[in-house]
Amino acid sequence: MKIITFLTLVFLSTTMVFAQQDRKAKEILDNSSASFSKAGGIKASFLFTLENTKSKTKEVIHGSISMKGNKYMLEAPNYLVWFDGTSQWLYIKGNSEVTLTKPDKEEAQMINPAVLMSVYKRGFDYSYKGEKSYEGKNVYEIQLIPQKKGDWKNVTLYIDKTSNLPVYIYLQYSNGINNIVKISKYQTNQSFVDSFFKFDKSKYPNVDVIDLR
Repeated sequence: MKIITFLTLVFLSTTMVFAQQDRKAKEILDNSSASFSKAGGIKASFLFTLENTKSKTKEVIHGSISMKGNKYMLEAPNYLVWFDGTSQWLYIKGNSEVTLTKPDKEEAQMINPAVLMSVYKRGFDYSYKGEKSYEGKNVYEIQLIPQKKGDWKNVTLYIDKTSNLPVYIYLQYSNGINNIVKISKYQTNQSFVDSFFKFDKSKYPNVDVIDLR
């Protein structure tokens, strides 16, 4: 379940010191955050790569995530995850049970790219690294660096100049782990009812719910 630990950072609620920030970077991040807010329901297709630089191993997962506000439903080849803003259901395909938990705020938020595009407002210094071409798209490169040392070093974002949405997210941990997410497709203005982000027992009649909250 490497994707569940992706970006499960301990974001500090320190006050942002605007004088230390790059104004161009802030403008781009603000525009991207606003684009997510205006997009309504979003479905995104992604490629997630976990690299361990110490063991020199790599794991790659294809999937999609449907988002509305802080709610999401994540689909990967071997599992499904639902999060309704409070509770999270994890179902390993083929198993006879689904695990129900209540993740902490930071863990739940960091799985959702839409939320990632607003957390820069807390506990980060950020800088604009320029424009570049990425997989046929013109993108802005932004680097986020935590204001206090922790388990991770920095986050690099590529933000599409046309859509203002992130297409590449790179997270480097201090322990030699790198997480990379490439978002290949966005579908915006999707209509998701709130129940879509909850585990539906009627669709899995032979699956038991293990409540660990």
